[in-house]
Amino acid sequence: MKTVPWSGWNLNCLQMRKMPHILVVEDDPVVADDICACLAELRYQVVGPAYSIEAALALCAEHEIDLALLDIHLRKHSDGIELAKRIREQMPVPIIFLTASGDNRTLADAKEIHPEQYLLKPFNAVQLKAALEIVFFNLHNPDSDYDMKARIAKFNKGIPDPLSDREVDVVLLLLKGASNADMAEQLFISLHTVKSHIKRIFLKTGAESRTHLISLLNQL
Repeated sequence: MKTVPWSGWNLNCLQMRKMPHILVVEDDPVVADDICACLAELRYQVVGPAYSIEAALALCAEHEIDLALLDIHLRKHSDGIELAKRIREQMPVPIIFLTASGDNRTLADAKEIHPEQYLLKPFNAVQLKAALEIVFFNLHNPDSDYDMKARIAKFNKGIPDPLSDREVDVVLLLLKGASNADMAEQLFISLHTVKSHIKRIFLKTGAESRTHLISLLNQL
């Protein structure tokens, strides 16, 4: 992977804070070293590489992670998709999946995680750089899905009865101004189910209305 000059874009995007820490999980040492070298050239802080789920989780416990580059198919029957789930149980980290397989099954499994990007191997430094810049641009857009999910995740930690994954989906659509009918269509559920979810969300969060719920989340 040929490295490319760093443009300085990320520093401006992150408003002069520390450069992002990027976790690299790739079971091929040659590819892993290549990715790490490229990230270092782009002036990101590299965490890793890790070659297994266990090593990756250990690094997450030791470091502040701003983004994870995860190989989907790891050796010894390890699964990068399962790793992504476990990482996101601990922190709302944006994910970029790396894989040499573009088959429908792999894509379908990856979509369940809602990754921010998906790179097919072999990819070059320009493609990696572009993917990272798109993710960090969206990350710092207050109307982005990731920012909304991060606020919801933070809010969820502060309530006794956390929202379920489906309730989080409903709240995300509420923040976007979706109507009950819109939510039913987008989530493939009935209008009655949408209303039931909203009722439980209000009970769990103490919100008295949609406007009140949005106000609570916007305070974070």
